[in-house]
Amino acid sequence: MKYFLLYNWILLACLLNCRLCYSRDKQIDSLKALLSTHPNDTTYIDVLNSIARALVDKGDYVSALKYADEVSTFAESKLNAKTDPDLKQKIVIDDKITRAIKQGMVVSFNTIGILNDQKGDFTNALNYYFKALKVSEEINYKKGMARCYNHIGIIYDKQGDYNTAMVYQLKSLKIKEEINDKFGIARSFANIASIYKKKGDYTKALDYAFRATIIEKENNGKEGTASSYNNIGSIYYDQGNITMALEYYLKSLRINEENVDIKGTADSYHNIGILYKDQGDYPKALEYYFKSLKTARTIGSKDHLSLLFGDIGNIYYHQLNYSKALEYHQKALKLADEIGYKEGINNAYINIGNVFESTGDYSKSEEYYLKSLKTAEEMGDRTSIAISCGNIAVVFFDQGNYFKALEYANKGLALGKEVGYLDLIKDIQETLSNIYLKTNQPAKALEHYKEYITARDSLLNEKNTKKITQAEMNYEFKKRQAIEKAEQEKKDAIVKAEISKQKTVRNSLIIIFTLLLATSIMLITSYRRKIKTTQLLAQKNEEIHKQKVVDLLEKQRLKSMKDLIIGQEVERHRIARELHDGMGGIMAGIKLKLIKINSTFEKKQDLESVINNVDAAYNEIRTISHNLTPPQLTNTAFTEVVKTFIEEFKPTTKLDIHLEFIEEEKLNEVSEKVQVEVYRIIQELIKNILKHSKASKVVIDLSKYENELNLLVEDNGVGFDSSKKNTGIGLRNIQSRVEALSGVLSIDSKTGWGSTFNISIPC
Repeated sequence: MKYFLLYNWILLACLLNCRLCYSRDKQIDSLKALLSTHPNDTTYIDVLNSIARALVDKGDYVSALKYADEVSTFAESKLNAKTDPDLKQKIVIDDKITRAIKQGMVVSFNTIGILNDQKGDFTNALNYYFKALKVSEEINYKKGMARCYNHIGIIYDKQGDYNTAMVYQLKSLKIKEEINDKFGIARSFANIASIYKKKGDYTKALDYAFRATIIEKENNGKEGTASSYNNIGSIYYDQGNITMALEYYLKSLRINEENVDIKGTADSYHNIGILYKDQGDYPKALEYYFKSLKTARTIGSKDHLSLLFGDIGNIYYHQLNYSKALEYHQKALKLADEIGYKEGINNAYINIGNVFESTGDYSKSEEYYLKSLKTAEEMGDRTSIAISCGNIAVVFFDQGNYFKALEYANKGLALGKEVGYLDLIKDIQETLSNIYLKTNQPAKALEHYKEYITARDSLLNEKNTKKITQAEMNYEFKKRQAIEKAEQEKKDAIVKAEISKQKTVRNSLIIIFTLLLATSIMLITSYRRKIKTTQLLAQKNEEIHKQKVVDLLEKQRLKSMKDLIIGQEVERHRIARELHDGMGGIMAGIKLKLIKINSTFEKKQDLESVINNVDAAYNEIRTISHNLTPPQLTNTAFTEVVKTFIEEFKPTTKLDIHLEFIEEEKLNEVSEKVQVEVYRIIQELIKNILKHSKASKVVIDLSKYENELNLLVEDNGVGFDSSKKNTGIGLRNIQSRVEALSGVLSIDSKTGWGSTFNISIPC
């Protein structure tokens, strides 16, 4: 029993050390010192596992593997102690100690699996995860089983087998719910969100990502909350919602910086850099990549550094600075090679191959693409194999080796279809069409060109009918075929002219005729284009005129709405003043007279009841008057006014209200008109939540980023069907105020899942 308790204590100490200690080297040295003090008990296994995991985080995979393997050897010797007299004298094997040893073996197998996963050896990773699962099932170790299912699901996710990945993640989630592992449930939700994101189901991806966020926030899991914000940001980014993506990336960065999470901070910088890179803002992308690089170097994670070097190299590649790009890709390759990080090695080979292809060095490009293919095959990563085959096919095509190009293109296409990689399928179909054109197989070239158009149209989400698409494919292909044919005929004509000088005159006439025909075609085409341009111009002018009318009506509607809101505020103020100065004064006078009468009245209890009723009516009139009075923003900061409203509101209800400001100083600089309307919107939302939602918790986030104020209000109430048109006065008032400020209101709510109101206002 004492070994079992000591095991738990040491494991907790190691976890706290991993969380708080900035220097992994000092942490590892401390753990190594523990080995000599516990040479023969189960704590020895726990310390070995902790050292292995710390070395994994450091990126020292070779050393980590040595310690993880030692766990297996040591554990097996302990389990065989009953047949070894020497060992039997040193430790008595009972059921509790056996269970502790096998739990240590589960951790060890999972660590070795993670190491193989990091290196890109998915086959071996799965082998060790299934070993860990078998031992977990033998001792009914629920937490270990859940972790194994989770790791197995992640491997299938990386291999592009999303359906199998989902099966294992759901198995993991079920066990975590059984044992009430809150943080484990949140991680499962995050992994399920990742799978839905890769499958393109962004609605479900966001649903599960927000579920993970809620659990992390409720349990004060700052690291998990930051990770969830990163996931949400990446989902919004894939949807093309750059503003929301950046907002959540910055939220994640803020938590990571406050929590001194070095790895999380580096990840946040990296994500923001990727966002700027894909927007074409390469200087800004480099700025964040180098911030991430500087942060990542403090933890010495070589796999992370390798990834960053590759991304920096790609920026230089897009800027056509090929020498600089090659320098950073070679740095990435060197680091990945040092730790056996196969995924990083594969990426570096592809990137270096791209640089050589762009500079016209096809032999070098071919060499690195073939290396990437070999590495991808060792990993068993079908997506990477398909990409490598596609790259190799293009290089062989550029060199005129159409037979080899065809071989690799077909292999890449088959794998691309297996993993459903539509963008790759599109590119390979185009390559195949070009190959068949060059090898004089027009029927097959047409077939693959049709497939290319279909894939392209699917990616662009065009809504053309099948008939129109087919006509477009035939037209574009015939046009390309005609160009190829014309070029070939011209070459044949030159060859014939050289062979037979006697046909010079006839060939000259043919050439002249061809030129005249081409000129005629150009004139006719130019005339038709001019007519079409005139028609398009007329149509455009008509559309501009219609838009001007629409804009004018919209401006008039907004002006009317603004005037109405201003009138409402004036009327609110008048009614408040009348209530306070008129009815309030009258009620106060009545109360004083009743008190005076009460001093000489015999039945005081009845009169005191009347006085109490008058006092209650006076307080109600006073409260209504204060609510109707506009917030005093002249000498008080806007954020303080909002805080005061929330603090005064809390005692009157059971709602747990959490208020957070981002860029508080900038919020206080917003115009008073916007501040008043936002204050009214918050009042209306809180009133609606209290009246309809049955919520127990409300989160209010108010932020100011660049030229936009954002208000986010979330509750955990019963929710409602936001897809149906709502005619409630409260929602209509909120919508009117937002529109009057030229803002946007987004409502995300489902019955039983609470509600989220997201309001963006330009200012």
